[in-house]
Amino acid sequence: MLDRMADIRTVVVGCMDSRVVPEEVLGIGAGEAQVLRVSGGRVTPEVLAGIVASAVLFDLHEVVVMHHTDCAMSKWTESGLRAEIERVSGAPCDMEFPAYADADAALADDVEAVIRSPHLSPDLTVSGLRYDVDTATLHTVVAPIRRGRGGAANPRAGAEPVRGTAVD
Repeated sequence: MLDRMADIRTVVVGCMDSRVVPEEVLGIGAGEAQVLRVSGGRVTPEVLAGIVASAVLFDLHEVVVMHHTDCAMSKWTESGLRAEIERVSGAPCDMEFPAYADADAALADDVEAVIRSPHLSPDLTVSGLRYDVDTATLHTVVAPIRRGRGGAANPRAGAEPVRGTAVD
């Protein structure tokens, strides 16, 4: 059992794909960050709730959203995946799935979802990275930006860039 709560300042949102281990890719040690893994590495309402809880409990400073190449969620539509699940299981499926066709847009949308949350500090830094599973390289898609007062409607406009944090 842990004696104390970890001094966590970073949350990483990543895909549940077993080929991509966010802690290894980002060089994160035990207790250095919270890693939330979900289909496609998407910022769903449940993931956003986890980020907000971390912000309150741990004085969160940074959120890193990390997608990867060759993601299964980029190869399906939500309705197509739902139909396949119904075909395989034989039962109706009303679940929502974070499928996407445009990888850059999906990553920007996920960063934007964090930026828009009214429950997070204006000093919170958010970035969007993509890990290439073939070359084992990490690329910045959405450069680190500070939320600012009231968040920003678009991570590519109206957000404050953070200097000295590029991955590429």
